[in-house]
Amino acid sequence: MLVNVAISRGSGAVFTYAVPEDLHSPISPGKRVLVPLGTRRATGYIIEITEDPPQKKLKDIIDVIDEEPLFDDGDLSFYRWISRYYLYPLGKTLGDVLPPGIDVKNDRWITLFDEPREPSERLSKERRHILETLKSFPEGCRQQSLKRICRSVSFDRDLYHLAKKGYVKLEERVGRAKVQKKMETLVLPTGKSTAALRLTEKQRAVMDLVAREATEGGCLLSFIARDIKNPSPTVKTLEQKGLLETKIIEKFREPPPPPIFNHAHGAVELNEDQARALKAVRRAVEDRKYAPFLLHGVTGSGKTEVYLGAIETALASGGSALLMVPEIALTSQLINRVRRRFDDSLVALYHSGLSEGERYDQWRKMKRGAARILIGARSAVFV
Repeated sequence: MLVNVAISRGSGAVFTYAVPEDLHSPISPGKRVLVPLGTRRATGYIIEITEDPPQKKLKDIIDVIDEEPLFDDGDLSFYRWISRYYLYPLGKTLGDVLPPGIDVKNDRWITLFDEPREPSERLSKERRHILETLKSFPEGCRQQSLKRICRSVSFDRDLYHLAKKGYVKLEERVGRAKVQKKMETLVLPTGKSTAALRLTEKQRAVMDLVAREATEGGCLLSFIARDIKNPSPTVKTLEQKGLLETKIIEKFREPPPPPIFNHAHGAVELNEDQARALKAVRRAVEDRKYAPFLLHGVTGSGKTEVYLGAIETALASGGSALLMVPEIALTSQLINRVRRRFDDSLVALYHSGLSEGERYDQWRKMKRGAARILIGARSAVFV
């Protein structure tokens, strides 16, 4: 099995790799893979599985990163169009349209050899400083970190001289992606009676809190920790007694709620011009045809109410909606309006003011269909 992989760094080009037999089953277009690229390793995106015989011996992929694909064939067709239209390499296009921080980071580490040799030549002061500094890092040191510590203009040249002469070794180490799924412990009551059991005051406090605050059948351990200091050992003891059970679940990171500007609820009654505009938009949405509209109106004339009515129609027809604003500062006002009108669980938010973890989770909420209304600035267009 062979795969074509688009690399997000460097030239952003597409390369073909062989797939070892033990990695055949998790291979799928849309997943990220770790691949050798020159003397280093890089994150790439599988864009195609092929069986075409190679013209030369190919390198193997190293690992499959994702459990589920980040994009499907329809998405990829769109991304290819973007790449062609804007004359931008496909790998770089994928790196820009997908959430930031998800690529596995590859670092170059410097270590002394297990049996450091005494210099047989006269080394410069800068090269001796590198060797002395590395003695404080028995597990090795990242090249960039070592460079900051040594502060030498000739650092790169000195380092490669030391490596060539056998004083230090350079190796590539693969770290974790900057952004990971957020996992939390959910504590659930088993329903077993506590009447015949002797419980400490803290154990009873935990049981009472779980019984009182449990939602969706359980209570997050982090929530318990707000009221009860260091609850983990107590929860574990209660689990051994058969009173509680725990499981690890994924928890979406949510942006903090914006300030509330007013408390008006529900839709307002449309005037004649608004009603006529909304009717035209609704007809186009229901007909499922592409139809652009330009809505004229001064500030405060009620354009947003027409947008919200159009969103209602889109949701009712099984669709979703993107409400894009020209700048982040405007999102707070719109979030309040949208959340007062629609189920809060349907609304996601995406802009550069959020942390990378929050953006990753909002992106995944939309991809899974858990949220169907997205409010954001320009970066939200690809979500």
